[in-house]
Amino acid sequence: MIDLSALPLIITVPACFTGGLLIGYGSFCALRETANLIAHAGHPLHAFAAENEARLQAMSAAGSQITRELEVFRVTLRRVRQKAITAGIIELSTAAASANMAKSSD
Repeated sequence: MIDLSALPLIITVPACFTGGLLIGYGSFCALRETANLIAHAGHPLHAFAAENEARLQAMSAAGSQITRELEVFRVTLRRVRQKAITAGIIELSTAAASANMAKSSD
């Protein structure tokens, strides 16, 4: 980036003024084109709005589908976790019963 403080004011002021004019002109052109679309050729704006509405509906439907699938995965995870816990409890209780039998037979 150029250090403008090193340049003399006779160069800096016109350069900044010209840059501001170019930015302003670009903004004005964009605003004028938008006004022309609204006033004279509204159809592209309607098509743009309809396209965005369709996109929003598709994203909403996809979000709902993801929510449903996520709930199915959560239920499956709970079932798998519960089966693992039950298997662990059965294993511990079987080991404890075997240990008690071994003690009683001694």
